[in-house]
Amino acid sequence: MAEKKKSKLDQILNKIDSLEKGQQEIKQALENQSLRLLNQDLKFEEMDRKIDRKFDEVLTGQDKIVKELEIARNDRTIAKKNDDDQDIKLGSLEIRLKTVEEKVGVG
Repeated sequence: MAEKKKSKLDQILNKIDSLEKGQQEIKQALENQSLRLLNQDLKFEEMDRKIDRKFDEVLTGQDKIVKELEIARNDRTIAKKNDDDQDIKLGSLEIRLKTVEEKVGVG
């Protein structure tokens, strides 16, 4: 009977050892998976930083373009005003010229 109990006890101990080994394998697999996930997180964070840098570069480039467009618009506004002023002066000179021509009798 003692031999039977010893055999049963050995079976139980072997089963416990087997379960502990399985538990250790599962624990190791979970740790490995955690490391893989952590590495993926690091890769995503790096990609996010790269995207942010590129986005900043694009916005900076657009800012430069917008500034150039504003300068060009201001230049056109100034040129238009100068043209309008010259048109007014030219009109005034034409009137004066006609007046002089009429007085002199030319034309």
